[in-house]
Amino acid sequence: MTNLKDLAPPSLTAIGHQGWTAMPKFGFGDNQYNLWWIIVSTIVMGVGIGVLAQPQLMVRFMTVKSKRELNRAVGTGGVFILAMTGWRSPPGVVQRILFVARPLFKGRVVKVINPDQHPKNDHVLLQVMKNSDGTWMDSIKETGKDGKTLTNYLAVTVTGPGGQWLPVAKTTSPAGVVREGVVVPALLDGAQPFLADPVGPNQLAQGAVFRRVRKACPTRSSRCSSPRRCRSGSGWCFC
Repeated sequence: MTNLKDLAPPSLTAIGHQGWTAMPKFGFGDNQYNLWWIIVSTIVMGVGIGVLAQPQLMVRFMTVKSKRELNRAVGTGGVFILAMTGWRSPPGVVQRILFVARPLFKGRVVKVINPDQHPKNDHVLLQVMKNSDGTWMDSIKETGKDGKTLTNYLAVTVTGPGGQWLPVAKTTSPAGVVREGVVVPALLDGAQPFLADPVGPNQLAQGAVFRRVRKACPTRSSRCSSPRRCRSGSGWCFC
C-alpha cells in the first residue's frame, strides 16, 4: 500500500494526502490541510472516540451484574464487533492491491505523464495493441454522438518512412461516429516495462491501467466536465 502513493487522485493530494499508510498533512488555514481535519473530525472523533462515550453503551455496561458475566460476554462481543465493523477496512486494502495487480496491457507509449513528478517515466499513455497471428495491431474504438462505445476492433498499424508506428488518427464520420485508438493511462510494469523483442524500430511497453481516460481536451477547460480533472498541457482528462 505504501508503494501505491503515486496513484492517489490529484484532488486528494491537493488537500493533504501523503500516502495510503500515512496521515495527511497537519496544519491550519490552507486547503492542503483539509483532509487531516476531515478524517480527525469525522472518523476519529465522531466514530472512533465518539462510540466509546455513547450513553447507551455506558448504560449497558452498568447493568451487568458481575465481572463473571462481563468476561463471558467478551467472546460474543468480539465476534459481533469483528462481523459488524472489522470487515470494512481489509476489503478496501485488498481491492486497491488487486486494482494494481490487474492484467497488463501491451502497446506503444504515446506520452509520458508528468515526467518531472515521476523520474522513472513509468506513468504513460499507452496505445493498446494486440498480437493477431504474429502481427501487432492497434485496438480501435468507435463512439457515437451520445458518447457510448459502438464497437471495438483491431486495425493494421500505420507506419512512417522508417517503419515507425504512427499515432492513430482521430476521425469523425458525417453521422457523428468518432473513430480513435484505445489509449489508456498505465503504470509500466516494474519487472519488465518493455517487451524483450522489438518490432523493427518500435518498442512495445506493458503496464496496468491506473486511471480511466474520460475524453481528450485540447485546453484546460474547453472539453473537461470539471477543469480540475484536466492536467494542463497533457491533453487528457482523468477520473
